[in-house]
Amino acid sequence: MRNKNKKNRWISWILTLAMLCSLLQTSAVPAFAADAAGSGVDISSAKDLNDDTNPVATTGTYKISGTRQNPVKITATGKVVLVLDGVTISTATSPIELGDGAKVTLVVKDNTTNVLTCTATNLTTDNSGKTAGILVPETASLTIDRASGATGTGKLSVTGGYGGAGIGGSRTDPTNNK
Repeated sequence: MRNKNKKNRWISWILTLAMLCSLLQTSAVPAFAADAAGSGVDISSAKDLNDDTNPVATTGTYKISGTRQNPVKITATGKVVLVLDGVTISTATSPIELGDGAKVTLVVKDNTTNVLTCTATNLTTDNSGKTAGILVPETASLTIDRASGATGTGKLSVTGGYGGAGIGGSRTDPTNNK
């Protein structure tokens, strides 16, 4: 009976320790994750991206800034770096939409505020249900990083519209209003 009590006491201590660890603040985790990501992304060759409806169909490094009227659609299946340099996009569809197979690294420049907002209030054929702030299909990948030598002080606010996540997916069938 004595061995059983020791075993139960040992399990109690382990459970108590696990509960205490779960109460600790995790504010050190983001700093560790940022350090683990590396030294940032080289954005010195970034090309200004026009505010039009043409998709980004080739790999490369692109920069967007200012107030834009059109969403950014990335259809390239290779690596694309998209630099946010004080940009505001407010559209009825996803402000940034990644295509199937896209591999995008989003760089938020230091000391900038960037706001991406989908204004959709319902699902329509016009928005095709693409209402996430940054639409990332299952077959695409999105990494958020900082520029080489930067400290990561840029700000990014992403808001999805009706049925859409801030970053991720959204409801893609406008005829299904359940």
